[in-house]
Amino acid sequence: MVAGLLIAVSLVLAPEQLAHGTGHLVAAGLMLAAAVVAGLPIARDAIAALRVKTVGIDLLVATAAIGASLLGNFWEAAAVTFLFALGHALEDATLSQTRSALADLVSTAPETAVVVDADGTQRTVPAHEVAPGATVLVKAGARVPVDGVVLTGVGAVDEASITGESIPAEKTDGDAMYAGTVATAGLLQVQARSVGADTTLARIIHRVEAAQEARARTQQFMDRFSRWYTPAIMVLAFATGLITRDVPLALTLLVIGCPGALVISIPVAIVAGIGRGAKDGVLIKGGEFLERSAKVDAVAVDKTGTLTSGTPELTDVVAFEPGAEDEVLRWAARLEAASDHPLAAPVVAAGRDR
Repeated sequence: MVAGLLIAVSLVLAPEQLAHGTGHLVAAGLMLAAAVVAGLPIARDAIAALRVKTVGIDLLVATAAIGASLLGNFWEAAAVTFLFALGHALEDATLSQTRSALADLVSTAPETAVVVDADGTQRTVPAHEVAPGATVLVKAGARVPVDGVVLTGVGAVDEASITGESIPAEKTDGDAMYAGTVATAGLLQVQARSVGADTTLARIIHRVEAAQEARARTQQFMDRFSRWYTPAIMVLAFATGLITRDVPLALTLLVIGCPGALVISIPVAIVAGIGRGAKDGVLIKGGEFLERSAKVDAVAVDKTGTLTSGTPELTDVVAFEPGAEDEVLRWAARLEAASDHPLAAPVVAAGRDR
């Protein structure tokens, strides 16, 4: 960001410097400062890679920037380092967006649980301290703290975070419960089966964390490409300098051979895709999965009710006696007015509308 600001100020002070490599000393100094600010982290990475006997694009960018500065082409030095630094920043932004989605997922895990002891005493404990086999009380509006089965009670649970179903599922004795889901109605006593890291939600979080480490194939190609491309360009520049005895020509070859646009193109595309997906409510786990989606030519939806707005509405009333639909709806709405069942609200709303 600082380097970009320095470049912008320099171009405002001396726009001809971009075209002719000339300009007053202040503009040139700002360009050189921009190259140093953006180039220092790149140089550190290049040195660290050399210590483990790895020659990467960082080394080529750092060498090209130094070469351009020695030639007095401070604009080229600043542009090369800034574009490369911007590419890294965009990669970090991509990871930040996926980490943000993970943080939202982690936030659905409850921190406490209400445990019912054998004598009926209720006590609140940290969710990870609930022992398998313990009885947990889940009230309407509370998050389920453990995976388990319903012992007693009747209720409804919003399981969208686990199953994707938009309508809360009815729960009664023997039904499965999942940590992180939300009880929307009723009162349930649940026997804990899996707690902490063993819950379904914890396993989903672990899968998302693993997915964040996956890099797109294009990014993997860039890594392999740089292992061969960087040494080749540097050897070619060195050979050119030896043969022609023209050091500026050799340094120019280094600057020209620096793949700044290629390095920046992949992170830009990935961060733009993931950002747009997040804006539209689509969670993309990482660049690898975004890239794979380009090959999708058909989508299969595995269950009814997935592609909905998540707000059920009453569409038809069928009465045994023709013409009695309004009367049936009137009585149904009166009965459902005191109910907290997920399908009670649309019945009441339809009765009110009529």
